[in-house]
Amino acid sequence: GLAAHALIYYPLVAWVEEDKSRPFQTWARAYLKKVWPCALGALAFAVFVYRNKGVALGDQAYHQTGIHVGNVYFALFLLCWMALPVFLENIWRRRGALQVPWFWLGLAAAYGVFMSWFEVDHPYNTHEPFLRNSLLAVAATNNLTKSVFFAPVAVALAGLYCSPLLRRSFLVLAPIAVLMLLPDNLIEQRYGMLPIALWVLLRADASGKAEAATAMLNIFLCTLLLAVITTT
Repeated sequence: GLAAHALIYYPLVAWVEEDKSRPFQTWARAYLKKVWPCALGALAFAVFVYRNKGVALGDQAYHQTGIHVGNVYFALFLLCWMALPVFLENIWRRRGALQVPWFWLGLAAAYGVFMSWFEVDHPYNTHEPFLRNSLLAVAATNNLTKSVFFAPVAVALAGLYCSPLLRRSFLVLAPIAVLMLLPDNLIEQRYGMLPIALWVLLRADASGKAEAATAMLNIFLCTLLLAVITTT
């Protein structure tokens, strides 16, 4: 799955980065030289999916594609904690940008979609003794716990809105990231790894203090998770 995502993200990033002020034939030729291996990879992946009758190496019956919002919101929930100091600084510095009505309308729509469509019903999310499943089980208990779970999601959405990218043209990757997270109803953290990693690479840096605090926070979270995993 991550490899397939990369086959789409890399050509898009390369297209955004390409200097298009040159004659079309010049920059198109340079662009194709960079991305032609992705075309071969995409073809090989398409052959694999066709022969395998799905993207999963096993248990294809449990990996049916559809439209499911679980991985989108779970990735946003994780991103909130991973980038909290950076988000809080950018939200404070650009708090005026949050005063536009359409941001709050969008946030309300995201909350409505979450409350209506967020479900934890995949067998691997309900029968496997993983830490993420325990978290998801608590989140999906009732409307109150779902609303509490959405609070970090709202912070992540506000933080993303207030955190500038190195280039505004990189915004083209945002809808692609959402589309990549929609097909699978199995909610798993690894599905959001590539979109989160790309955001880290393509965003503008915050202050040194916020970046250092974010690094320390991630070290703490990794240490805590490792301790929980190894002792349970």
